[in-house]
Amino acid sequence: MDEYAGRLNNFYNTIGLKRLIFPPKLFYGPDALSFLIDQIPASGAIVIADSFLINNETFASIRKKIDANVFYIYNEPRYSDIDAILSKTDRNKPPSAIVAIGGGSTIDTAKAVKAFYIYGKYQRIGYEDRNISTVMDAKTLPLIAVPTTPASGSECSRYYLIFDHDGNKTVSRSWNLIPDYSVLVPDFLKNYPAKAAVLSAFDAFTHMYETLICRNESSPITNEFSYIGINAVIGAMHQIDKDRPEILPGELIEKLQLSAAIGGLVLSNIRTGMIHHAAEQMSSQVKLSHTMSLIVFCDTVMSFYSAPCADKYKKMIGRIREEGTNTISDIQDIIDLWNRLFDHYGISEELRKKMSAVKIDIKTLTEKVFSDRTWVEKESPVPLSFADVSSIVSSSVGRYKK
Repeated sequence: MDEYAGRLNNFYNTIGLKRLIFPPKLFYGPDALSFLIDQIPASGAIVIADSFLINNETFASIRKKIDANVFYIYNEPRYSDIDAILSKTDRNKPPSAIVAIGGGSTIDTAKAVKAFYIYGKYQRIGYEDRNISTVMDAKTLPLIAVPTTPASGSECSRYYLIFDHDGNKTVSRSWNLIPDYSVLVPDFLKNYPAKAAVLSAFDAFTHMYETLICRNESSPITNEFSYIGINAVIGAMHQIDKDRPEILPGELIEKLQLSAAIGGLVLSNIRTGMIHHAAEQMSSQVKLSHTMSLIVFCDTVMSFYSAPCADKYKKMIGRIREEGTNTISDIQDIIDLWNRLFDHYGISEELRKKMSAVKIDIKTLTEKVFSDRTWVEKESPVPLSFADVSSIVSSSVGRYKK
């Protein structure tokens, strides 16, 4: 049994004891593509790739230089997708490496496949059996992650999400499943739509923001990472807001890639908060993408915590202004920046249409959000009453309901 990994999986920061675990080796820059090709074994590897790469020139150049079985991911991964991949591989002989090229769903699929080889299962790792035994050394099966969207940070995270046979989202976590190599290849983000970049950047922003404001789990060193990442995101969004491009400018690609990676780093060490929990609970009532669900609650939560997070907000704003984004003077300016971008790229209107098309049970949603006692009582910057949660939920939903 991997005893130490089991202990670390179940360790949470306290006021008296903090941790920073960052196992992946992170590589980025103009030469990242050639570096990636050099890391993939000459034979015996499997590649799990997003389906949009089928006709992608950069992906084609990789395939020409390696001998590997390729599996394409067409949607958010389900147990059946993992089973299908495993049915076409030798379950008794691990591949020489697993290479994931795609968004968060693709990288999560690769983590699940690796989980099967090192644990003998991939479902609910780190939750149903917190001290699960390993059947092979995780280090002997390298996982190489190549994100094609600067969003979830899965390339630097110990978590993965898979839908079960009934369509329910299941979460797994293990330090053994953080990719061994995270390679940020800018070539995959050439011609990346600016609208998609805004949504991706917002996803990364919420990871860093929520881990930053945790009352007990946050730590000085993870806070520093969050300040750096938030600074980069807001600087990039300021430029997009000013120029209103249709395609993500090349000079912003590396900024957003690194910010997403930082988001994965802090997310692995510190929990998220009310924005994520509320978004997940609302998904049972209205079909929205993960990022769109986050948008619903972020404004209200950020405003609510203005007083208890005044010092952290001040430091955040100071860092942003030091880098030249002088239009940001307070937290409301950050909120307004995001909303201008959401309005310009049609995201707000799309969200209003989807929210208005269904009836949302505010009472049930509030009760589910309030059920996260760890956040409400321990990690929220201030303890929350049921009335506080009710106000945040109703105000957030009300903004997008016609």
